[in-house]
Amino acid sequence: AGLDTIAFDPAVFPPGDPAAISLLTAPPVLADPAGTIVDGAGAGVSIRSSPASMMSFDGLVFASGSGAPLAKVRVANVSVTEFDGTAIVVCGGAYPTCDGDVVKPIVENVVAIANEAAGLRIEGRDVSKARIANVVARQNGQAGVRVQATRTLGGTRIEGYTAVANGGAGILLGSNGNTVSNNVFGSDYRITTGNLGNHDGIYINNKASNIIQS
Repeated sequence: AGLDTIAFDPAVFPPGDPAAISLLTAPPVLADPAGTIVDGAGAGVSIRSSPASMMSFDGLVFASGSGAPLAKVRVANVSVTEFDGTAIVVCGGAYPTCDGDVVKPIVENVVAIANEAAGLRIEGRDVSKARIANVVARQNGQAGVRVQATRTLGGTRIEGYTAVANGGAGILLGSNGNTVSNNVFGSDYRITTGNLGNHDGIYINNKASNIIQS
C-alpha cells in the first residue's frame, strides 16, 4: 500500500470552532509501513477521549507491523486531549512493542493536553531524523515529548516547542546502549521547557555505553 492521507472537511470541522471527535474505545492502529498523514490544515480538529469512556487507551497510534520499519508519518494541525494513555504514538514495528525502526516522522502544529501518559511518544529500534515543530504539550501525566530508541537515536530536531506542567520531562530522549546524536533544541526563541512546572526541562536518559554528540 502507498502513503495514505487523512484530511478533514472544514464544513464539518470549522477552523474557528473546532469540532471534537470523542472516542469511547481505542481507535484502529494506523498500521502502514509506507506511513500515514493526518492533517487538519484548514479545519478545526480536536480528538479526545470521551468522558463517558471507561477504558484506558492511547489516542492516535501509528505502527508498521512486527520488525518492519515505519516511514513518512506526519501529524499536523490537530489537538489530541484527555486520553488515559498517550496522545500520539509513533511506533516502529508492532504496537505496543515498537521493535522496528522509525524514519523521519514529522509532528507539527499539534496540541497535546491533559493526557494521563505522554503528549507525544516516538519509539523504535533505530529512530532517525524525527522532526517536532510548533507543538504544545501541557498538563500531561508523563513527558511532554518522549523520543526513545532501543538501539540508536539520532538527528532529532525539536523547534518552537512549549511544554507546561507535565508530570515528566518537557523533553525526554532515550537510547539503550548506543548513540544519541545530532539533537537540536531551541532554534528559535519559542522553545520553552524550563521553569514551567515540568518535572524536568530536558532529560537525556544516558544509560551505559551511550555516546552523546552535539
